[in-house]
Amino acid sequence: MKEKLNENIVMLLQQSNDFIKAEELAVKLEVNEKTVRRRIRQLNETFNLNNIGIIEAKKSKGYKLYVYNKSEFDKFIDYKIADIELNNPLNRRASIFFKIDKI
Repeated sequence: MKEKLNENIVMLLQQSNDFIKAEELAVKLEVNEKTVRRRIRQLNETFNLNNIGIIEAKKSKGYKLYVYNKSEFDKFIDYKIADIELNNPLNRRASIFFKIDKI
């Protein structure tokens, strides 16, 4: 569950051109805001360690994904996407948007 949640957070942030508030992410992912913030901290550690990018946090604006190394990001996502179960609408929609975005 933890990995799927992280992957869904990344996909939702990737699909947006603007900041997304923790509240909005929490509603879409059906978790609480504290969980969203914790997962984003973990993702940032992973992204920083692998020189992938950063999820920027701005007070009263929310979160936005910036990718520094597209090839490493694609590897990270391709690896994670393969593990996502497409048994719910959010996962299916996120997977489709991600595939369209790569075209």
